[in-house]
Amino acid sequence: MSFAPVEGDAGVQRVEWIPTDKLERMLLRERELRLSEKTQREYEIEEAKESMDGGPQVTIRLQETVVREFFPKASKEVWDLALYALRTAAHAYPSHPRIPHIPFQVKFNRMRKGNLRRRDIAPDVSLYRLVEDAGEKIELTSVHGELRRTPNTPLVIVGGSYS
Repeated sequence: MSFAPVEGDAGVQRVEWIPTDKLERMLLRERELRLSEKTQREYEIEEAKESMDGGPQVTIRLQETVVREFFPKASKEVWDLALYALRTAAHAYPSHPRIPHIPFQVKFNRMRKGNLRRRDIAPDVSLYRLVEDAGEKIELTSVHGELRRTPNTPLVIVGGSYS
């Protein structure tokens, strides 16, 4: 039996040996565990730490738990592919009637309050233009510098995903 992923609907590799009904149950179980009071407390503790290098460890452990529940006696190769299937399900099956609509925790998809306050200077970050000169990398300080030419102009940053 080959465990290699095959091309999916959205160009994402599918792990075809996992039936979609099982993948759907895995996603629902991930959601159930993620929304539990215990897991939410773990997120709060983790987020209180200064650094989350490598991503939220709570999310990684949670997803590994789900995979081990559904494939208890599997090899590491099978676990790794099942984790991949879990993490890419919505993109691999965009036309499935339920899978893309199950909320799923991706690596950094967790809002938190942070420590910036009104009138604080925002940290410099890299941005990418989406319209004029699309794809050009610019720094926040350069955008803010352009806006400083107009006194009392607030800078509002809206973060999101563009895909």
